[in-house]
Amino acid sequence: MTTITDIKIRRTYDVPAQRIYDAWTDPTQLRQWFTPGGTFEGDVRVGGTYQQSMPGSHCGGQSGTYLHLDPPRLIEFTWTSPNGTDGRETIVRIEILDLGTACELVLTHMRLPDDKMQGHAEGWTELGNLLAKHVGSK
Repeated sequence: MTTITDIKIRRTYDVPAQRIYDAWTDPTQLRQWFTPGGTFEGDVRVGGTYQQSMPGSHCGGQSGTYLHLDPPRLIEFTWTSPNGTDGRETIVRIEILDLGTACELVLTHMRLPDDKMQGHAEGWTELGNLLAKHVGSK
């Protein structure tokens, strides 16, 4: 029997919250930092869908639907991958907390199969590093 778990990753960026929100919701920016060398096609609106692939990923690509968008505070979407989630629909929630000239990003990936948790935690951490580089943050 598969155990289902959530992971939560926090990171502070020394840029305004809107800059982080835009990096997560602008397809051109997503292609630059989230899927460099891969693909991203998406209709970033509530009910809109996306598909993406990342080079070197063994997940088989990801797809999903945007559930909530509340600029510049919240982005929530489903995340399904043939290998990365065993085809199960999971949910990614990104909360962006405004700290003035900086912000804190809290990413929660919910309903992951337990045996996929470690790989996703490492992947989200690396994507956090790519996002920092993209927005010019430490």
